Amino acid sequence: MASRAFLDELNKLLRKLPYDDRKEILYDYEEHIRIAAEQGITDGELLKRLGDPKTIAKAIMAEYYLGLADETRSPTSIFRAIAASVSLGFFNFIIVFPPTIAFLAVFLVLYIVSWVLLLSPIFGVYCLIQGYGWSAVFASLLTLGIGIFLFMASSWTLKKIFTQWIGRYLKFNIRIAKGGS
Repeated sequence: MASRAFLDELNKLLRKLPYDDRKEILYDYEEHIRIAAEQGITDGELLKRLGDPKTIAKAIMAEYYLGLADETRSPTSIFRAIAASVSLGFFNFIIVFPPTIAFLAVFLVLYIVSWVLLLSPIFGVYCLIQGYGWSAVFASLLTLGIGIFLFMASSWTLKKIFTQWIGRYLKFNIRIAKGGS
């Protein structure tokens, strides 16, 4: 593949990036190609050193979505970063996907439990109507308080800790996928 075809392919694969970011990345690769040509390195040897444009584009897109996730901390951007990281290869799928699913499963269970506890006053009113006494109402108010606390704590944890943890984890994974340490 000639260097122009390499750049065209990379440009096509990076079309989801903002124009200015894509232009800067392509300029960097054009500079690599220009310097290599000045040093007498053939296109074939240079393209072998640079690597496959698909792999390069996947790594760049993963880094882009990870940066976006760091900035916005929105669930959508985090899941895009996870998907881009997983697309780097099967190994990353094995490394990234299971811990993410496990973490999300724990929070799903916490949310379900907190909602059940939040709805416990309905049970307390039912018990009062059935003649079980005020102790059921007080117990349901206690579980309501626990439910509120659990809901707030799990929401805060999901927003703060999960977004920071997944960001660091994905950065580490991208470094490994690129062959770094």
